[in-house]
Amino acid sequence: MALTEIELVEKLKAGTATVEEAIDFAKASPTINEPAKKRIGALVSGFKKMGLDITMPYKDLKNDDVSRLFTKAGSPDKANRAPNLQALENGLQKLFNEYGISGIMEKVPGSDIERSMYPKLAGAGTTAGTQRTGMAGERPMRGLLAMEDFTKIYAEAIPMIESEYGQATADLIRYHATTSNRPSQLQKLTKSDVTVSGNTITVAGKKVTKTDKKGRPSLSFDLDSATGQLLKRNLDSSKSNFLFDTTDAKFNEAFAKHITPRLEPFSDVLPLAEIKVEGPDGIQLSEKPVTSPSAVRSIVPKIMLDQYNVPEGLVQGVMGHVNDSILRKNYAGLAPSTDIPKLLENPSSFAVGDFGTTAKNINLDLLSEEDKAVLIEEQKKTLQAEEKARQATASATVEEQQARAIKAKAAVTPEEIEAAAQVDEKLVEANELKRIQENAVRQATREKVKAKKAEADAITSTDDLSDSLKSKMAKFGIRLGKVVVPPATLALSTLAAKETKADVTRELKELGLPGPVSEVGGAVAGATEYLPIPPSDVIAAGKSMASPVADPGSARPIERMMADQPELFEDMKP
Repeated sequence: MALTEIELVEKLKAGTATVEEAIDFAKASPTINEPAKKRIGALVSGFKKMGLDITMPYKDLKNDDVSRLFTKAGSPDKANRAPNLQALENGLQKLFNEYGISGIMEKVPGSDIERSMYPKLAGAGTTAGTQRTGMAGERPMRGLLAMEDFTKIYAEAIPMIESEYGQATADLIRYHATTSNRPSQLQKLTKSDVTVSGNTITVAGKKVTKTDKKGRPSLSFDLDSATGQLLKRNLDSSKSNFLFDTTDAKFNEAFAKHITPRLEPFSDVLPLAEIKVEGPDGIQLSEKPVTSPSAVRSIVPKIMLDQYNVPEGLVQGVMGHVNDSILRKNYAGLAPSTDIPKLLENPSSFAVGDFGTTAKNINLDLLSEEDKAVLIEEQKKTLQAEEKARQATASATVEEQQARAIKAKAAVTPEEIEAAAQVDEKLVEANELKRIQENAVRQATREKVKAKKAEADAITSTDDLSDSLKSKMAKFGIRLGKVVVPPATLALSTLAAKETKADVTRELKELGLPGPVSEVGGAVAGATEYLPIPPSDVIAAGKSMASPVADPGSARPIERMMADQPELFEDMKP
């Protein structure tokens, strides 16, 4: 029974989790897909063939002598098990990241130096390596299998395949030879990947990404072409969701029976693939020519490059290694979805110079450097001429408009001019009336604001004074309610402007305030030329003290002051 997530994490952190426990957990995980689980499960028998104990600690897989056994060259049976090891590692990656297992360190035996307990086990840069080593697709052609010979192989084989395996299988093999697309991608094509528009039938492509380099160009064929008819025939006849209503087994069997034997006479030019050979010293690696469907992806580009001189970058696009956007950028006049099918169906069209070339577009790959230089100069002259033509056209358009305006003005009668003048006069009058009305509204608004301000400024008692004024007066020893005039305040009078002091003193006396109080107010007012208390505030405060009556319990400060300090008010009239 597989360990739970927490149980496996605890054992991994302690370094006691075994390979078997890791495999069982991965196979039971709902987040790992079935193909990956199949690879992981294959490790069980693989460990036996490699002579490893599946109950060994998982952390010991990083040791070079162990990880080397997963390579084709290092394994006893010359099998590459790096993909299976990588599948297990990838299946546990989420667990490792979530619980910080990848960062666990351990001491190197016999030292205090630490190293990662769980470094990367498989992939580029590791001892185990990758899954691509020795595969046919990585091996180049050793010579040219001419287009004539390649075509002859299929011309002989296709009728027999159709008779024995059915038209769908024969058409799939024929389409594979034409496009050199990967068989796995062609076998998975669905009818929804195909669209028909007018006289064109299009098979959707697959873009190359950073994580998936197995692309496929979008291909559009004329419906009346041989390949167009092939696609339409299968689109109409397929009784499944797949474009080619056949099986992988039929495709591989038909190819092996009818195509492979016809490829074998060309073994000297075909790619070589590593194979395992049992000998007296055990299993050894050897090589043999590739005659399986994967050979087509080596044969077709070789024909284009060597026999028809198709640029390598364009061949990369044909093989699905680069996307259409790159092809359009790098090859002038190229429309990938329509021109690549022409190249695939008849590569010789490129050699005669009409491939990717129209009346407006020239394939630069067909030109020498000198031709390109001449073309550039001609293009510059053309662009300059076009710009001058546009400017001339624009000038002519402006002149034409001006001429029409002059003609229009010349055609106006005196009566129309008089009517227009009257309209203009009425418009001026309306605008002036509007301006007068707006000014009246503004004036009325200003009067209202002034009235409200005057009302707000009227002070009837000390309670009407602002807190700001009260605080400013207190700074200079003036406290309403009980007048306090320290000597420092009187000294301020020497700093005041004489005119201001005299004016304020006079106004305060006219209000009926006693002389000493009026003198103090005048002094403060004079000092306010240098201090933040304007004379108007002093007079406003004086108004609150007019017509006082001595009353110690009064709410008015002046009346309480009269009761407390009567000597200050000796000269006041009853």
